[in-house]
Amino acid sequence: MEDKSTNTKENAIFSKIILEHELGNENFNHLLVVITWGHMRRSILALKTYMPETVSYSICSSYPDIEQLGKKSENWDMTDEFKKE
Repeated sequence: MEDKSTNTKENAIFSKIILEHELGNENFNHLLVVITWGHMRRSILALKTYMPETVSYSICSSYPDIEQLGKKSENWDMTDEFKKE
């Protein structure tokens, strides 16, 4: 688990460094990514940008579906939870 980053880009880069150091460059090909739903799009884009193309992802949100929160899906990016990220 990476704990030094201050933003999404750093998180992806530092996570890659940790994985390469611990497992070797070619020894990881799938990641389980646990993130808040408001941060999901940003995280996926950062991972696609900074991780090797051979790596795939399983994404797990730590918040319930936005419909369960009573928010309209077209306004998800305007919620307080998203703005905190």
